[in-house]
Amino acid sequence: GSIVAVSLFYAQSQVTNLVAFYLIWLGLGVTMAMVLYQPAFVVTAKWFEQRRKLALAIITFAAGFASTIFLPLTANLLTQFGRVQTQIYLAMLLGVITIPLHGLVLRHRPKSLGLQPDGTHQAASTHNAAHPPSKTTSTAVRDRTFWILALAFGLNALASVGIHVHMIALLLGRGFSAEKAAFMAGGIGVAKVLGRIIYVPIGERIAGKQMAMLLFAGQALAFVLLWLGSAEINGWVFILLFGTVQGATTLIRPTLIAELYGAASFGGISGMLTVTQRLFSTAAPFGIGYLYTRWDAGYSPILLVLFALSGLALLAMSTIRPHPLTTQKVR
Repeated sequence: GSIVAVSLFYAQSQVTNLVAFYLIWLGLGVTMAMVLYQPAFVVTAKWFEQRRKLALAIITFAAGFASTIFLPLTANLLTQFGRVQTQIYLAMLLGVITIPLHGLVLRHRPKSLGLQPDGTHQAASTHNAAHPPSKTTSTAVRDRTFWILALAFGLNALASVGIHVHMIALLLGRGFSAEKAAFMAGGIGVAKVLGRIIYVPIGERIAGKQMAMLLFAGQALAFVLLWLGSAEINGWVFILLFGTVQGATTLIRPTLIAELYGAASFGGISGMLTVTQRLFSTAAPFGIGYLYTRWDAGYSPILLVLFALSGLALLAMSTIRPHPLTTQKVR
């Protein structure tokens, strides 16, 4: 994935044709699925059990600073060298850092180095006795729990992605300047980092299902607070609560998959859930835009719809029953 990403990023710097530009971006979209959060979560699930939540939090915490580092870096390079040279330099940087790490350091599973998860040298027989076999992807998708999980995260994404896309428009409609609206919306990213920091100590004390329910309830509460008033304080409280919840929600899905189905088929199961979640996410901005135009009543009634969607996600999550695989808590 890293090699293809570097090649395509360099090719994009040389493109002069619109069709080729779109094709390259299509290829980059495929490579993103090969190198970003989802494959990183797959490897993490195989390498860690006792400290899995901490490992996931560290990965997402570090990744959260990507825009903080590369937006100003890219702007500086563009000023000095222009678009073509900037993309070449960024492609070189991407290759120098990621290809050696992925090719020489990263291993798919601990057994490749003669280890067990968490880097221990525990005997395989003892390890397997402590942890029941993982479920396969085909078994998971025939399981009612899988589709409830897909529905819960899909409804949650429908609400969260929808407000993300319409956040600045909502703030502008409440009388905030464009600069203030952009600044406030940007605060969601900062709050996400906070959510990932506090996720670990809380997540170590409660099971994944309860953590997910807590997060979905927090999102529902955030929408109510934004609906209750148009004052700036309401906006900031919403941004703090909503962003914190979103940051932690990034981590709860891989945690739940590992707890419910184990690590062996984590990639396939996570991929299937991602497909369903993306369908909901894609529909969100269009659905909210349609309701906004159809009702012609501003965003207040839409916030109630988003609250209801979050509540339904919470209700769906509450019906999930743990499998025998989760009788011993996996962190």
